Amino acid sequence: CMAVWVLTLWNKRELIGDAVRSLWDQATRRRVVHVCEQDVGQYADQGYPPGVFYNAIVANIPPEDYIAWLSDDDVLLPDYVEALAGYLDEHPEANACYGQSERWALAEDGRTWKLGDLSGGPIYGIQGMPCCNIDGGQVMYRGQVLDRIDPPWHPVTMQACHVSDGLLLNKIAAVTPIYPVGQLVMRNRITWLSSHWRLVGDSPQFTH
Repeated sequence: CMAVWVLTLWNKRELIGDAVRSLWDQATRRRVVHVCEQDVGQYADQGYPPGVFYNAIVANIPPEDYIAWLSDDDVLLPDYVEALAGYLDEHPEANACYGQSERWALAEDGRTWKLGDLSGGPIYGIQGMPCCNIDGGQVMYRGQVLDRIDPPWHPVTMQACHVSDGLLLNKIAAVTPIYPVGQLVMRNRITWLSSHWRLVGDSPQFTH
């Protein structure tokens, strides 16, 4: 039975509960496999590049299954799986798709406020790449797409990890279009713990 695989690298224990609950609350009857790995082990002293975890897991995912990413500081809306997997079901010619996302700030004191929206319109491909335009969590794709890309699929250096999901999306877009589903599917949250963004007052600031 075809499955939807959702991968999460867990390094924020204060936030992981929100992410996991948003996956449990999916309005779907599909088989959803959630693989969650804690940021520990040989990379714990310097940070754990998401690519190390990602590459190890997807190497064993069947080509007919679907793959998505859920960061531990983000949350999915209840129709995330059905919107994206449903699009791939209904469009056998499409190998990858993405939904819209809202960007929210979450302060340590619990305050939240909306920062804006992430792209939900264009088809991304060789004429327009997705890196830094959409988040890796907005995208779902068929496992067979990775057969068309030379590994390592996800960059594994710490120097590239702040855009590693975008670089993976660029590799996907270079071999197959990424189509918009035209539906809001998730919230990307910038928090006091986010790996590459920090809240300075009420403004998110990028950090390496």
